[in-house]
Amino acid sequence: QPPYGQQPSYGQQPYGQPSYGRPPAPGYGQAPYGQAPYGQQPSYGQPPAPGYAQQPTYGQPPAPGYGQPAYGQPPAYGHASQLGSPYAMGSPGALASWGERVGASLLDELFVLPGLVLLAVGAGVSSTGPVDPETRLTTPSAVGILLLLLGFLLTLGLGMYNRWVRAGRTGQSWGKKVLGMHLVGARTGQPIGAGMAFGRDIAHILDRFFFSIGYLWPLWDPEKQTFADKICDTVVTRSR
Repeated sequence: QPPYGQQPSYGQQPYGQPSYGRPPAPGYGQAPYGQAPYGQQPSYGQPPAPGYAQQPTYGQPPAPGYGQPAYGQPPAYGHASQLGSPYAMGSPGALASWGERVGASLLDELFVLPGLVLLAVGAGVSSTGPVDPETRLTTPSAVGILLLLLGFLLTLGLGMYNRWVRAGRTGQSWGKKVLGMHLVGARTGQPIGAGMAFGRDIAHILDRFFFSIGYLWPLWDPEKQTFADKICDTVVTRSR
């Protein structure tokens, strides 16, 4: 290096400056490791430094975390898992009336009518069997017993599938589908599943007490819920 106070000879760089064609000294004009120099964008083709607030390029998906709510904040309005959200399977806030629910229940009974017919026929055939001279009671015929058994199994099978399996998975029994209604969770807005649909039917036993007041409760309840709905946290919505 030239003595102190003298200019460097021709072709030499002053002290502390890099020579032409040579890499600069460590730390010379460079930002800390992993960060772009102040005011400059990262080089093309290189990933941004950690924490670099780069905006997503048009047409590309945003980076993970970009535009998402911070930890501990509730999800965006309308998300199905949001507490108190509108009921996702039906129109927002459109609860089915008491009359519509009664109509759907009556239609569900009609769909199990084939099994009920077999029960009635089996009971009629059984009553025409021979009379026991000692007891003076009618002996049921084999045909009558068979029809009674088939009618019972058909009624039970149709009812289980319609009210538990179908209504639990899709939110609609056959009667609710005809009238455009859904059985959903009050907090999730989604079908409640076959197990919960079965439990809801068990809870309907409470609706029968005191002159079936639980079935009448939707007439004045703000959420139009029966006692079973309140226990299972369900609502019946209207989708059209």
